[in-house]
Amino acid sequence: MGQRFHALSIDDLAALAGGGDAEPAVVATLRTGQLTKHKLLLHGVVRLGGRAMPDAAPALQECHELLAKMETEDPDQVALVVGNPHVGAWAARCLRQLSSGGSSARSDASHLAAVTAAAAIRVGYPCTLALRPVDGTIMLPTLGRARVQGGDQASLTVTGPMQAAISVGHQKVSISGSPEQDGPDWLGLRWLTFGDRRIPLDDLDPYRNYGRCPLTGRLTPSEADHWRRALDDAWQLLSTHYPGYAATLREGITSLVPIMLRADDKNISATSGDAFAAVAASTPADGVALALALIHEFQHAKLCAVIDLEPLFRRHSEQLFYAAWRPDPRPAGALYHGVFAHMGVTDFWRIRRGLATGSDRIVAEVEFTRWLGQTLDAATRLDGHSELTDAGQGLISQIVARLEGWLDEPVPAQARELAEMTAADHMSCWRLRNMSPDEHAVTELAHSYLSGGTARNAVPTEIKPPDDDEPVRNARADLLYQKLCDPGRFAGDAADSRDDPEISCVQGDYVRAAQGYLAQIRIDPASRHAWSGLALVSEPGSSLRRIPEVIYAVYHELKQMSVSPIDVFTLAEWLSLPAQIDDVPGVSGVVNH
Repeated sequence: MGQRFHALSIDDLAALAGGGDAEPAVVATLRTGQLTKHKLLLHGVVRLGGRAMPDAAPALQECHELLAKMETEDPDQVALVVGNPHVGAWAARCLRQLSSGGSSARSDASHLAAVTAAAAIRVGYPCTLALRPVDGTIMLPTLGRARVQGGDQASLTVTGPMQAAISVGHQKVSISGSPEQDGPDWLGLRWLTFGDRRIPLDDLDPYRNYGRCPLTGRLTPSEADHWRRALDDAWQLLSTHYPGYAATLREGITSLVPIMLRADDKNISATSGDAFAAVAASTPADGVALALALIHEFQHAKLCAVIDLEPLFRRHSEQLFYAAWRPDPRPAGALYHGVFAHMGVTDFWRIRRGLATGSDRIVAEVEFTRWLGQTLDAATRLDGHSELTDAGQGLISQIVARLEGWLDEPVPAQARELAEMTAADHMSCWRLRNMSPDEHAVTELAHSYLSGGTARNAVPTEIKPPDDDEPVRNARADLLYQKLCDPGRFAGDAADSRDDPEISCVQGDYVRAAQGYLAQIRIDPASRHAWSGLALVSEPGSSLRRIPEVIYAVYHELKQMSVSPIDVFTLAEWLSLPAQIDDVPGVSGVVNH
């Protein structure tokens, strides 16, 4: 077994679980490990690219050797470029393209020259490099993007620190002094202040990729100023009231990426395992929202970097689990990520309760109570699971202990009730979408119901998410938070929508809400949202709460077998009689018949 250049100790993992004073030092270790990872990725691009494209091998090798020479002169500036999150994202993508013979392999590999050029400009290393424009642009990581015309080849000449020029035919794009300043055919990467450090607001790099999150193009100056103010406010909040997180985030985050909100989205944020230390987020409403996004997403980033050094779980897991923060089931590794991230979310709201006033205070109480219960539930299901490595088991045990330590903190009754309501709502929606009762057992129950028999048979149920079903946004949760945060607006909306069962549900008029949901089901029996609403306004111990997917399935079977109307509540009461506990793996407290 080869030498391990970077490793984490038991104490390091404990620091990550506890969020103590030692955590920034562990994050520094993770950053060092990620820089080594990026260097290995670059080496892989050179070797694999040279084999796949022999004509490109000399240029790739020249860039690699030039980076090595510059590193001996100014390792910090070279590390700033090579360690850039989106250089990592580019290198990982490039290797995948080269390995699979992807159509963009040549174009991606040529970006190594741009990476080398950016380092040379920062170091002030005199050289001339051939660059390949992509879609009429050349991105220089950590610096900015040039717009070029009239050719598929460009030449960049570096004459000194922050002194360079890109030539394409008769066009010349100068980079001089401060590259942050926009110029003719040049867009400079904007840098924001974060404590005593500066981090870029990256709205330029073509290798930004955060899954299904659509990214913005170039922000306007006023949009960039909004981000600047929000980050200043976030740092003020973090450094004053969350000093441990502030120290960790200051050590770890090296880039912000703006996400474009779609019409039906609220605040969203994301990270990428290929782009360590970058946090992508939609335009923050304020510093509080941005501080929460930074804490949440950097938890994910830390865990990705930890796993590169110390595996915590098996990478290929077939078992799926319920996750209270997702509409879809998650494998063990993804659930582990969610637990680690929501430990930070829970702690954010735990502290926020003592800072907020008025309606903001009750929102913080609800969020703390909800995420504590649901994160602890998920962590407990992972604790002791066979999917975990020894290191993974050790870390999850400490996470469980930390979460359990917050259970005794007092919470107002109203907050606890609302947290339980949102948790129950999510579980009902999730079960109806992802739990699939055995068809044969459902048919037997339907026959027994019509013949006046009893519900004696158990219904085997498995987690089986739909293939092409996009989850519908849950309006009840939005209305609940609107009622808490903006009661005047909620009252106005409620007055205009008196027959809306969602409004009745949030107002606590469960009888009226149930009537409305039943009316929706009669019109559209396949409306899972109406079924989950009906489950929510039912008694906590009822079968509609515990097994909505079974009632849904039997109801639809009966609709095919009988011309007589089926009373949902009569069916639900009939199915509640012989309750048997038959836990489905990954879902706590599943009750099946």
